Formats: sequence, structure tokens, C-alpha cells
Amino acid sequence: MLRKLFLISLFASCLCVCVRAAEKVSITAMPTWLYKTNPSLDKKPEARDISNGYYLELMDEQVNIPLQTEYTHLIRHIVNESGVENASEVSVSFSPEYQKVIFHKVAVWRDGKMINQLTQGAIQVVQEETASASLQYNGTKRAFIILKDVRKDDRVEVSYSVTGFNPVFGSRFDNSYYFTSSTALCNYFLTLIAPASTKLNFKYFNQAVAPTQITEGATTVYHWNNPATKLWESEGDIPDWYITVPYVSVTEYGNWNEVVRWGLKTFNNYQYTFSPALNAKITDWYKQAKGYNDDFASLALRFVQDQVRYLGLEIGENSHKPHAPEDVFKNRFGDCKDKSLLYSSILQKAGMKAYVALVNTSMRNKLLDATPAPGHFDHAIVAIERSAGTYIFVDPTYTHQGGALINTYVPAYGQALILRDGINALTAIEPSEVSASRITETFWVSKKGEKSNLEVECEYKGGMADDVRSSFAENSIRDLEKSSLQYYASTYESILQDKNWQIKDDSDANSVSVTKTYAIPTIWKSESGADKFSVLGRRIYEQLPNPKGLAKGAPLALSYPVDITNTIAINFYEDWALDANELHIKNDAFEFDFNPEIIGSRVVLTYHLKTFKDHISPEALDKYKEDYKKMVDNLEYEFSYDNGNGKTQLRKSDPTKSLSNKQMAMMLVIGVGIFLTIRHFLNK
Repeated sequence: MLRKLFLISLFASCLCVCVRAAEKVSITAMPTWLYKTNPSLDKKPEARDISNGYYLELMDEQVNIPLQTEYTHLIRHIVNESGVENASEVSVSFSPEYQKVIFHKVAVWRDGKMINQLTQGAIQVVQEETASASLQYNGTKRAFIILKDVRKDDRVEVSYSVTGFNPVFGSRFDNSYYFTSSTALCNYFLTLIAPASTKLNFKYFNQAVAPTQITEGATTVYHWNNPATKLWESEGDIPDWYITVPYVSVTEYGNWNEVVRWGLKTFNNYQYTFSPALNAKITDWYKQAKGYNDDFASLALRFVQDQVRYLGLEIGENSHKPHAPEDVFKNRFGDCKDKSLLYSSILQKAGMKAYVALVNTSMRNKLLDATPAPGHFDHAIVAIERSAGTYIFVDPTYTHQGGALINTYVPAYGQALILRDGINALTAIEPSEVSASRITETFWVSKKGEKSNLEVECEYKGGMADDVRSSFAENSIRDLEKSSLQYYASTYESILQDKNWQIKDDSDANSVSVTKTYAIPTIWKSESGADKFSVLGRRIYEQLPNPKGLAKGAPLALSYPVDITNTIAINFYEDWALDANELHIKNDAFEFDFNPEIIGSRVVLTYHLKTFKDHISPEALDKYKEDYKKMVDNLEYEFSYDNGNGKTQLRKSDPTKSLSNKQMAMMLVIGVGIFLTIRHFLNK
């Protein structure tokens, strides 16, 4: 009976949600304010440009700023069976707290006749929550219509409006429009309608064209009539900030100080009251710190990072407006802006100068080219002033960080907008110097038929230690040991774990060391009449981007900051020769060092890679291709022994050739991520 009542209650709750959602979706005639366009619907694209089995005959986007309405009119032309599958659903996402969806037309055209598919009963609404995997809940819903009886050569015509702008931005408008499509596009129109008294600032990128501007009375229309568009396509291993398609940024904000003033208002100028419990906590930290500001700031940071879990309730205005620090403290959860506001408010309460700082985790330094607008930011951290105009930055969404405040790791976010009175420009964020790993792999190689051994000593400092510590907190040691064993088994198939890992964690110095020991019953492989054994500087290889397949004129993405030393020491059962020379490469993007050494039966190969920025420029790419080959040529060595030729050693110019597809996949999945926890901060 209880189960039955529960199911009835659950059904009633779902029904209420559906009813409320349905109230946000309606059917009406076309808006009367639309700017008239004249598409040429007889245009045909090149067949080679068609993706997903259909092309767009028309894409007409119009934005009425004073009415806070975005109108879309599109026609999909289906050319094959894949298009039937991919083009037979109409889907519109919206935030019901401030938006409504209005369908005007949904129809299928066949043989010149229109088949209406728009009825209230055909519209379904579901809760989407696309960011829930990142512990972010934004309340987004999706209104959709499943089209019936769609066939090859049909044309699907859809028009709808979404009304309502996020009130957190007030009455000011900003957005960016990208002149691109995933499939062929025959007719494209973009129209912005604004009051003539509203000054819109435009900035054009990648040869994007300016609109035609028409002012009639109190209204100004900005219209793009078939601007040049570019198909969206993969361009290889490029940085996140590199965009090649034409686009335009539009904003009412005239400078960064205006955005700062918006931010201060949104964050209530840091004016919040604290409960007795929070005040008592602050007093306790101050006593523990014995009056030292850095120690106090470290205690407060560890609390906000580790005791306030990451969870974002980003519904409606709270997409950008934080919850009050007292609520975040009491509930013990919050997203990046919540945690950053709590932390900066705590430091301000203690008399320190600390402020929320907005960043973009993808654009990074490219923010310097952006138009001033709050919509450019996707993450919040904290800036602590050390001296006039000099700041250190910390990220309260990180967990399990160690070390002194001054050395606290912060990623290479590039530029930040500090929400503080008087700030008129972006501030550069210097990534932490202390973030390094040192991996020493020591082999004791016995004769064929005898057991060999491997000991791996891993030392992590700074940000790398933070990542390792987080990985230990989020995964069982048993699972990590298993992953590490699989990592080495991709090369040494018979490998066995000899002992449990030995782990040492010095939180004060922010260093973590791990010692792993393995037995390898069969390290020699018989091939072409010889017994062979190889080693590979994988830790370095995994960080070197392969320039193959990179689009012409594009920069090559480089992991940054990276500071890795990978030493391979091989103790043979008898003296061995080594034919290898040192290699040293240094430029403005990275430095690479290879130092080979042999002392009797001991061969030592030491690799070091340190990066200075997040990309290799197009101008330096030809030289990098040469350097890449030199570096890769020295990353794998094969040692062989046979009765006829005795001992030999061979450099392998391409490590991938000695690894199967399965092994390469294992390297990518396990090798790169064995310790590094995928951080939530990219989506915070």
C-alpha cells in the first residue's frame, strides 16, 4: 500500500512538473515585428559539403532586444536515410524561470504540399540538466516534437521564438554570433533589432563582415544578408581558444569597468551578514594562525575547498548570481562563484584584501581580444592582494591542496577580471611555479628465462601533488594499483605487482611520493632469431603533441604548465654498449633534454620536458616538426641479444609502431590519467 501511495504521489509530482512546463510552451502566429528576408530556396549546395544526411535551405535568426525575444526559422532538406533519422526531431532548450517557447510552424513539405505537424499534443517537455554530470543543476528544460512519417527528399520547416533574457544581466545585452554550420547552409540571415538610443559595440573576428544598419524612427536594425559562413570541422590538436570560423561579438558594455560594476552589483558589493557559527569559525582560525594572515588564509582556504563540497544550483539568476556566503557555509555546498564569494568574504572579514575574480577556462589569454561583457566568463576564483596592484590567485573549487598560501597551485587561466572598485582592465594570472613530477623507472634485467624486476619511484610536487592527492581520495588504492599494472602490461605482458604501493604525503611541503615494485617473469621477447627488450619514455611521449593532421596556419596545443622528468635506469646482468647522444632543445614554448649515460652494465636514459605556454605558434611549426622527430627518435630504445651478433641496441624512430592499437588506447586511457584527476573546474 505504501508503495502504491508513493507511486501515486510520484506520478502527481511528475504531472505537476509537466503541467508547469507546458505553460511555458505555446503555439501562436508569426511575430509581426520580423524583418523581411528574401531567401533563394532553389539554391543547391555541393554534395561534398552535406553532413548528417541533410542540408539547411534556410537559417534565419532574429533578435528583438527590447522585446527580449529570439526568433528562429529554418528549413532542413533531407537527402538520404541518415537525414531522415537526424532531421526528424524539433528540439528547443530553455530556462523556464525566465523563458518561454512559442512554436509558430512545424511542417513537412512533400511534393509541394505542406503536412502540418504542429499541435499542442505533439509537444513534449522534459527536464534536461545537461550539466548534472559536473554537479551543476541549471533547471534547463527541452521542448521537442517527434515528427511522423518523414521520408527522403522531404523538407522540414520549423519556426519558433524563445522569449526572455536572463534577468541577472539586467537590461544590458551581449552575445556572440558564429557564422558556421555543421552541414551545408544555403541561405543565412542574422538580424538584431534595438532601440536607436542603444549603443551596441561590435567586434569582428576571422573576416566576419559588418551588418547593414538601418534606422527608422526609434528603432535600429542590424542585418546580415548571407554573410560568408564556414563549415565547422576538426582542425587537429589545436588550443581551446583557437577559433577559425568568422564571428562577431556584440555588447552594450563600453569597457571592463562597466562589467566590474555589474559584477559588484551581482555579488552585492560583498555586503553580507555572518552567523555566530561562521564568526566563531573565523575567530578560531585566527587563533590558530596566531595573527599571521597567510596562515589564516590557508586555514580558511582548506575549509572552503575540502569541507564545502562542489554543487551548483544554477537555476535562473543563479547562473551568475551567487548564493549568500552564510547559506553556502550552512549548507556546506556551492559552485565556483559561491565558494569564491564565501572565501573572499571570510578574508575581508579578517581585514585582508580579497576579491572574486572572473576567468574563462578556454579563452584564457585570448580574453584580451574580447569585447567587454560578463558573458565571456565561465569560472570564478579569488584574488588576494599582496601589495598595491599585485595579487596571488587561488581556486576554492580545488580540493586536497597542500603547501604554503604563496605556493598554492592555480591553473594557467590566463586573464582575470577582479571584481573590485577601480578595476578597469584584465589582470594576468601567473601560473604556479611549483608543479612538477619526477618518474624514475629502474629495471633489473636478468638473462632470458630468469625473473626481472622493475621499481617505479614517483615524486610529485605542487599542483601535481594536489592532483595525486585528489586521485587517492576519489579512487581506491587497489584500483589505482590495477590501472598502473595494466599500464605497464601494455609493454611487458607478464608483469606482476610485487608489493603494495608505498605512499608518503607531506602536505606542508605539498609533495607526494609513490614507490611501486613489479616482477617481470619474461622480459625478453624472441623475435627474428634474437631476444629483445625495449624501454620507452612514455611520460614524455604522452605530453608531446603530434603535429600530423594539424590544419594549415593553426597553432598546436601544448599542455601547460608541464614539468616532467622521466628517468629510465636499466641494470643488465653484464656490461652493455650504448650508441646515443645528448639532445637539448629550447624555444619560447618548451624545453626538452635527453641525457644518456652508461656505466658498465648500467644504462641510464634521462628525459626532461618543461612547457612555457599552451601552444606552438604556426610560425614555429616547421621547426617543431623537425624537433618532434628528433625527440621521438630518442624516446624508445630496443636492446637485443643473439648468439650470432651478440649484443645490440637500436633506437626506434616511432614508438607507436611497437605498440598495438590496444596498447596505444591503454596508454591514452591509463597512462595519461592514472594519477591525474579530471577536474570539475573546467565546467565551473
